[in-house]
Amino acid sequence: MTLQELVAKFKETALAHEQITAFHFGYLSDINTGLHTYPLAMLTPFKGEIDKVYMADERFKMEFYVFDKKQIDDDEQAVYSRVHIWGRQILQELFTKNLPDLLLDSVIQTDYAGYQHNDELWAVKLSFSIGICNELSEAVFTYN
Repeated sequence: MTLQELVAKFKETALAHEQITAFHFGYLSDINTGLHTYPLAMLTPFKGEIDKVYMADERFKMEFYVFDKKQIDDDEQAVYSRVHIWGRQILQELFTKNLPDLLLDSVIQTDYAGYQHNDELWAVKLSFSIGICNELSEAVFTYN
């Protein structure tokens, strides 16, 4: 699975959720651009490591966010509760649907926050590591 395919799987799964209206792959600084609708699922660029190069095992440290706007009658706990539930549902579907190609390689850590510089926007950040087992493609090497 390529990184592009991995992002596509996150996007496909997030947008299939009945509550999520948009998906974004990018940086947190993109959030306040006014180009997004909410609730929004977001995947930030991730760090990877190759465990066994001869077996093509790779691990990626992921940060997946679910944002929603606070409604007039919402309190903090109501927003956190719904974005937390949606985030867990999306990840559960993603991993269930893509076994054995995509494996959860750690616990999922959650952090909650009102988004900086935007009092109406609240989020859950789900951090975790995934493992991908790729088939090594044949490459041509020419030695002099």
